[in-house]
Amino acid sequence: MLAGLIRNSSITRHSGETIASAAQELVSSAEEIARNSDQASQEAAQADQTVAEAVVSTQSALTAIDDISRAVEVTAESVAGLATAAEQIGQILGTIESIASKTNLLALNATIEAARAGDAGKGFAVVANEVKTLANQTARATEDITQKVHALHAGMSDIREAMGRSTGAVATGQSAIDTIRDTMTGISQQVTTVSQKVVDISTILGQQQAATGEIAENIAAVADYARRNAEMVGQVSSSIQASNDLVAANAKDWFVEGSSRGLCEIAKIDHILFKKRVIDVLMGHGDWHSHAVPDHHQCRLGKWYDTVQDSRIVGTPLFRAIEEPHTRVHAAAKAALDAHHAGNPEQALEALEAMNAASHDVLDGLDRLSRSMD
Repeated sequence: MLAGLIRNSSITRHSGETIASAAQELVSSAEEIARNSDQASQEAAQADQTVAEAVVSTQSALTAIDDISRAVEVTAESVAGLATAAEQIGQILGTIESIASKTNLLALNATIEAARAGDAGKGFAVVANEVKTLANQTARATEDITQKVHALHAGMSDIREAMGRSTGAVATGQSAIDTIRDTMTGISQQVTTVSQKVVDISTILGQQQAATGEIAENIAAVADYARRNAEMVGQVSSSIQASNDLVAANAKDWFVEGSSRGLCEIAKIDHILFKKRVIDVLMGHGDWHSHAVPDHHQCRLGKWYDTVQDSRIVGTPLFRAIEEPHTRVHAAAKAALDAHHAGNPEQALEALEAMNAASHDVLDGLDRLSRSMD
């Protein structure tokens, strides 16, 4: 039981130290996470501000696009007015051209009539000729103006087409900017939400950091208590060892020469000391190996058992019943030592329990044998 207690105390101490170390690492991790969380919170706030500025810039771009759209509409209206005026000019030019044509025809008729009149019509012929010349000049000027008006029509048609394309492009750009603005607004809301969550996480991590630090302190205290307990159990073991040594040293004073019962009691003490030595090794107070353990004939109890001559003892079933559990004690002792040195404490404890059970049978048998000698 004492070996198991020491082993459990040692395991508790090592476990406490391990947990304390892990808790300290957890504290360090929590501190690192808290620092990263604070940095993430700052970066999220910056991202939120950047997105807000982008939304403002997008709105400014949308306003500029609206201004361009209105300017294009005004320009288109002006071009349409010019086209109307050009058409009216064309109509007026058509009228002038018709008048010039008729004037030229009248001048031609007047020239013919002046020629028929002879000398009396010469002056009229000069006037008719001048009228004809003016009519021809008017026709040429009208034709030139008509060509320019046609060119103006063509140019305004190109302008109207370009203005139409510009209007379509402005509408497309306006739609795209509207979409960007809506998207940026949604992103701004999401970033704001994420930023708030990061702040919440940072707050929670701060609380967890404090809680983890407190847990680490408590675990360290538990590990310290476990270490002290292990030391106290070791002190108890040392005290028991001292008591056993004292009992063994004084056993000779109790021994009565020639007493079979005294020999039986000495055999019990020797057996207890044998078992105690095995337990000491498992508790870390010795370095005994299985190859150095005597078998059940070479230990002091075995030697007493093999050499006893008292007929009252040798011939009894109680005496013969001691050998089998005594054999099991030595086998279990060797198995416990082998498991201990192999670093298998569970198997060592199992073998120790088997040794204790067999030892109980041995001691019980020696007690009954001793009482039978009364």
